[in-house]
Amino acid sequence: MYASAATGHSVDVDGAAVYFARAGYGEPVVLLHGLGEAGLIWHPNVGPLAERFSVYVPDLWGHGRSADLGRYDFLTGARMVTGFLDALGIDSAHLVGNSLGGYAAAGVAIHHPERVRSLVLEDAGGLGRRLPFFLRLMTLPVAGEFMAAPRRASIRRLMGIVLHDPSLISPGFLDALVAERSRPGNAEAMLRILRCGANILGMKRGADISSKLGAIRAPTLIAWGRQDPIFPVRIAERAAGLIPNAVLDIYDDCGHWPHYEHADRFNAAAAALVERAEAARAQATAG
Repeated sequence: MYASAATGHSVDVDGAAVYFARAGYGEPVVLLHGLGEAGLIWHPNVGPLAERFSVYVPDLWGHGRSADLGRYDFLTGARMVTGFLDALGIDSAHLVGNSLGGYAAAGVAIHHPERVRSLVLEDAGGLGRRLPFFLRLMTLPVAGEFMAAPRRASIRRLMGIVLHDPSLISPGFLDALVAERSRPGNAEAMLRILRCGANILGMKRGADISSKLGAIRAPTLIAWGRQDPIFPVRIAERAAGLIPNAVLDIYDDCGHWPHYEHADRFNAAAAALVERAEAARAQATAG
């Protein structure tokens, strides 16, 4: 993993290999990345969180070094997370998800609440039907294939969308992103995943989980960049009103990646949520 002391491993989940990095000791925290990315986007967070917890950073199916499952549906991400936990013998964990990873984490919290000790939804997808034009355009044949090609210039432009301050992306990190996106089959898998849940009009109706957010019972932190051009902050505000016990944390001067642009604050907030959840869990067990 880029700029991290985490060690790499691979496990079989439903017949498809899932690569992951692991660091630290303690209660399990799983970091889930977004569409077209890989676990390396969490490199500012792994070390600090691993000082207190056991941190797991998988590449989602069809991303990074993980295998392409080949078939995707609305619940594929949630199935991968629960299967990943099963493969590691982890009964429940604290889930932190950005964008597509947030969609997967929310899916686990909705359908398998017993597996989620706490939940961080960071600029998460699927909390409404709105999608930016560039993602809707990528659902179209030919246009999507052209836009998904792992060219350095196009990934740099994408970082200009993702980050409020794209100067934070170092040349080395950009090289690492390009290398991950260039792995055989990754671009094709990304398009299959996107087209499964979206079309030119936006998120498909069945992929929108906003009506199910009230079923989430895990302590939840909704972390959002105020200047996120992909999922506007009003989505976070609405979600915070739907999820019981949710806390909304808005990051000023921040785009789609609060964990990257404001890493210290994000790490502290995520760690505090985990510790509160563990304290409540211990109290409930003792009672």
